[in-house]
Amino acid sequence: MSIKQELEEGTMETVSEQPEKRIANHLALRALWVSPLFLVISAIGWGLSGAISSLLALVLVVFNFLTGAAIITRSVKISPNMLYGSVLGGYVVRLAILTGVVMSVRSFDWFKTVPFAMTLLVTHLGLLATETRYISASLAYPDLKPTKSKEIR
Repeated sequence: MSIKQELEEGTMETVSEQPEKRIANHLALRALWVSPLFLVISAIGWGLSGAISSLLALVLVVFNFLTGAAIITRSVKISPNMLYGSVLGGYVVRLAILTGVVMSVRSFDWFKTVPFAMTLLVTHLGLLATETRYISASLAYPDLKPTKSKEIR
């Protein structure tokens, strides 16, 4: 079947108009997959308080990825300059939010710094590093690489 026939029949997947949103959703899904590992390790090492601290870190990581994608999705429609400013400003605001959350909960008895920091750093960097295996930088597929069944032959 030719590409033209696949497009006419609607069997071929079209290029996503929001690649950043698909990538962020993929990162969030992967965070859900690794969350039991971090929660169990934190619970073993620091008890229930460690697991809650680790869960808070996982929520912040997913929030950070999804918010970053939402900022890009909204600002790319306006102008390139708005995109550049929004990405930089959004990064600073998201860092401020992460800092504010940590500063507001660090004095509670249930908050444990080590499992929180371990989960926050490892999931941010680990998810981004592993996501590079799934990213395609081609014009045909500018976001996630297609599965074998959807590749153009």
